[in-house]
Amino acid sequence: MAESVTATTPSTQNENIGVKNSKEEPQRQTNIKIPAEPKKTVSLDFILQEIGEFGRFQWLLEFLFAIMLIQPVSQIFVIVFVTSDTHLRCRENSSVCRMNGTFSSKDEHHCKLARSEWEFVESKDHSFITQFDIYCERKWVVQLASSIFFLGWAMGSILLGWAADRYGRKTVLFPSLLACMVLSAISPFLPSLSVFVVVRFLIGMCIPGTSLQMFIIMSEVVGERHRLKSGLIIWFANALAVCLIGVKAYFIRDWKILYLVCTAPYVVTLLFYKMVPESPQWLILKKRQSEALIIFKKIAKFNGKQLDDKFSIEEKKENGKTSKVRFMTADILHKTAIQGFGWMVSGMLFFGLSLSVGQLGGSAHINFILVSLVEIPALFIAIFLGEKIGRKRIVLIPLFIGGIACGLISLFQHEICVFPAGSISITLGKIILALIGKLFVTITFDSFYTWSAELYPTELRGKGMGLCQVSSLLGATISPWLVNGFKLLHVSSPFIVLCGFAVTSTIALTFLPETQNQIKKTLVIENLNTTGEKKKNIDEKV
Repeated sequence: MAESVTATTPSTQNENIGVKNSKEEPQRQTNIKIPAEPKKTVSLDFILQEIGEFGRFQWLLEFLFAIMLIQPVSQIFVIVFVTSDTHLRCRENSSVCRMNGTFSSKDEHHCKLARSEWEFVESKDHSFITQFDIYCERKWVVQLASSIFFLGWAMGSILLGWAADRYGRKTVLFPSLLACMVLSAISPFLPSLSVFVVVRFLIGMCIPGTSLQMFIIMSEVVGERHRLKSGLIIWFANALAVCLIGVKAYFIRDWKILYLVCTAPYVVTLLFYKMVPESPQWLILKKRQSEALIIFKKIAKFNGKQLDDKFSIEEKKENGKTSKVRFMTADILHKTAIQGFGWMVSGMLFFGLSLSVGQLGGSAHINFILVSLVEIPALFIAIFLGEKIGRKRIVLIPLFIGGIACGLISLFQHEICVFPAGSISITLGKIILALIGKLFVTITFDSFYTWSAELYPTELRGKGMGLCQVSSLLGATISPWLVNGFKLLHVSSPFIVLCGFAVTSTIALTFLPETQNQIKKTLVIENLNTTGEKKKNIDEKV
């Protein structure tokens, strides 16, 4: 019987092997790791172009910030109206007071009489003056309540600036806004003058935690070519908020109600917390790029765009070199000293003219609204002429003109004016000169930021601008004492002193250089250096 032998041909072997391999293939495929596509590192400006440089989200954020600004800004100037002029009259059956009818509290004759011989015409709740019975030798408290606010602002600029750099812009913004609201709401119900002054100081400390942080956040979520526009909208809203306090005070003459109306309606702005993002640039600086990308994706979705997952943001490296040594050089100290004086005078004039509206004659409320409204055209003029005539001239020329306008106001005081006392020409002349002065001083105030920033090298710019802002607030702190204190010497003294400071500051600032052309050269050099470094890195990799 023939033995049956099963032969395995090569083709059969291959088929068997093929079957076996086909069974093992899925297991092999699961063990293979496909390398992930490397992420592309891009700049912050590139990301902003991808998500929409100034889309629906940026407009919404501008609108939210414009509303959020109203409450803190109103606290800067509300003191002008709650300490406004009151009226007096002799008490019935007074044998000493011989003045008929009512007379203004500016009339110093009542200071020679005993307090029991006269009374306020308005009710006790009418103003801060009537509430705490402030008159004659006690009027210095009004200046203190104004100046202590700016002193707190200066202190807050240092402390909250440090906190914002360490803990985040949004982390500082909303607690500062909440604290400002709570302190403002309790202000009309405080038991004593000393407590009121302390609370004014604390409110002042909150201010740099609000408006400045809004400005920084807004500038970091728009493209580079839109940053000027975003800043313009913020300061435009700021000017409107200042005007609004004048309108409110015109219709609301009870100081307690005025305080509440300037605070209570804006509690709703605290609900904007979820809609306001943290500063993306701060997150990147703190090496939290993933959180910054989440924010950018939300912005892109709101703007109707999409941000690809393959992008990663390049890290911002902080300069490790110490700047203390460079700050102590003769050139930097010279620039800082002159700028500090210039900023102090600008702050003194800017806030001094707003606080002196009661000395111009006519309605203090209308005067305040007009003086505030001129800030709007001043902002546009500063932007337009800054590129035409240079940084230096756009600061010096308006500062000189504004100072001269302040000096000319003194010529319209009753004691030395050629027009008869009570003439409408006197009031009209003072108001027109005050508006001219505020217009040109605002141009200087707005333009000073750009010039000062360009006078400092990049690594010293933050510290230098911080010192300039503190100097400005020092001038603002002095302004209430100057406006109300110097008039005790002579009614025209405050405006003459303001003029003298403006002219002196203009002369001092002439010793600083123009920066418009120099900054362009610096940018070219920095670009060349950056290109050289990139080329070197590429060569090393090759």
